[in-house]
Amino acid sequence: MRRARLELALALVLAALFGAYVAWTGPVMTSDSAWYANAGRALVRGGFRPRALLDNVPETSLPVFYMGFSYLVAAAQFLFPAHWMPAIAVVNAVSLAATAYLAMRLVRRATASTLPVLVVFVLFAVMQDQFQWVPYVLSDSTFELLAFGVFALTVHGYAAAEGARRYACFGAAGAGAVAAVFCRPPGLVLCAWVLFVLAAAPRGERARGAGLRRIAIGGVVLCGVALLAYAYLMAHGSGLGAPLGPAVETVRAGMAGGGVVDSRPETSIPPPRDALDFMALIAWRLVYFFVFWARGFSTAHNAVNTVVFVPVYLLTALALRHAFSARSRLPRAARDVAVLAALYVGAVALFQALTLLDYDWRYRLPAAPALIVLAAVGSQVLFRPGPSAPRTASAAAPGGGRAV
Repeated sequence: MRRARLELALALVLAALFGAYVAWTGPVMTSDSAWYANAGRALVRGGFRPRALLDNVPETSLPVFYMGFSYLVAAAQFLFPAHWMPAIAVVNAVSLAATAYLAMRLVRRATASTLPVLVVFVLFAVMQDQFQWVPYVLSDSTFELLAFGVFALTVHGYAAAEGARRYACFGAAGAGAVAAVFCRPPGLVLCAWVLFVLAAAPRGERARGAGLRRIAIGGVVLCGVALLAYAYLMAHGSGLGAPLGPAVETVRAGMAGGGVVDSRPETSIPPPRDALDFMALIAWRLVYFFVFWARGFSTAHNAVNTVVFVPVYLLTALALRHAFSARSRLPRAARDVAVLAALYVGAVALFQALTLLDYDWRYRLPAAPALIVLAAVGSQVLFRPGPSAPRTASAAAPGGGRAV
């Protein structure tokens, strides 16, 4: 209980910090924010009926993927007509702090240690690529909370013994993933993620020992097959009929110029002509998904990102090395979390590589909490005293961790 109070206290500190940042900057509107503002007004005028949204925004904007946040904006406009933008910014601040709380609870249960909890707290406080979007009237912070909630539930379901608790976790995760589809396009990734982890979850303790390698190999193979199929579709799918054909043409048009990061021509490569070229373009996008500096960023922004992301990536590599090591310092619960977090980050990265890598790397946000969790697990390896944890499983995971 005392440990839970620590995580709650740290989350409240983060909420205060994010709230102060909102008060300092004020709410920020973009062209996407204007779309949400118009969608919210349409819902309010139409009595909050979905048809009111679908009839008042262009079909090309795929409103079904943005209905969730549109309803949140509409509620804010209805309840706080003169101050709905600050209300959304406050919701964003609370959402990001709640995401941090879930991440701290997850690493606490996985490692049974305070240090990783503090690492999560510090990284949420200093990772500019996350908190800079809190004042914006955009869905990123709320979607990040929903996505990480789905991820955490699948981790709990994976670790639970086969039975009611496992399927309750996956049922709740599935419901959250379906809801996420109506909030952002990456909700489709969450649906696939829940099904994948459910299928790969070990059936009994004997299966758990080989489960990590199996799920890691399976995840890599599935992502590889998706990449190959997508590249072939981009190169040879021009003759497809509706509804797949127009969608393929729309995506291909976005890739035709060889753009890697949207609206950053310095990252472009020669335009793709065949399946191999499309694979190369997607591979470059995967690489750039993890890049943390850019020519258009300020010197301070690039410096802060370097100070934050270099240790995050190094600690992530350390966590993954020990997740598969025969003499790991990590308890089994922490190894489960590390492998699942890495696969989840890879799935989000692949989705954005196949669709769009945003100018400001804003679309990386759903993966950011899992990256922070990976770094926190790596810190446990770096500073945890004592001998390596044995590879045995029990209700209380070896090395002090618990089944998550």
